[in-house]
Amino acid sequence: DVCSAVTVGDDLVWTSYDGCLVRADLETGAVKQRLRLDEQMHSSPTLDGARMFIGTERNDYSFYVTKGDIRCLDAATGAELWSQPTNGMIPGNCSYEAQTSTVVCGSNDLHVYVLDADTGAIRFKIATSGEVKGSAVFGGETGICFAMTVDGWVYRINVLTGQVEWSKRAGA
Repeated sequence: DVCSAVTVGDDLVWTSYDGCLVRADLETGAVKQRLRLDEQMHSSPTLDGARMFIGTERNDYSFYVTKGDIRCLDAATGAELWSQPTNGMIPGNCSYEAQTSTVVCGSNDLHVYVLDADTGAIRFKIATSGEVKGSAVFGGETGICFAMTVDGWVYRINVLTGQVEWSKRAGA
């Protein structure tokens, strides 16, 4: 099952529930690369040119718990550069901001993860009131991102300080 896709130069890159990341030629559809990550993916990779950031889902069958990973792959080869485990799946796209070298991902474990894009180190793990199923987005001034939860809250997060500058009930 194909989940989501992005274009990378002359290629189309898509993710799937079967744990594969596939790269194909835009003109011919010929598959150039198929990477098995052994984890389900529900969203598109986010690109910064040389790297792809992707959130995944993995099942811990010993405890019947779904966890996830935030992964950084080399955009040309698919080689894993780093991986950061989380306590919940990552259902939305990861967001990247070049000015702060930051990757932000929401998780079903009721947190927003703010990571160093170069190392994958967790800068901040921000608690929310509900699962973060959508993509966090950068907007406004540098270092500011917004995350939304399934229980209807919007959070304005400063990724440089880890502070929630405000949260507002928006619906649901």
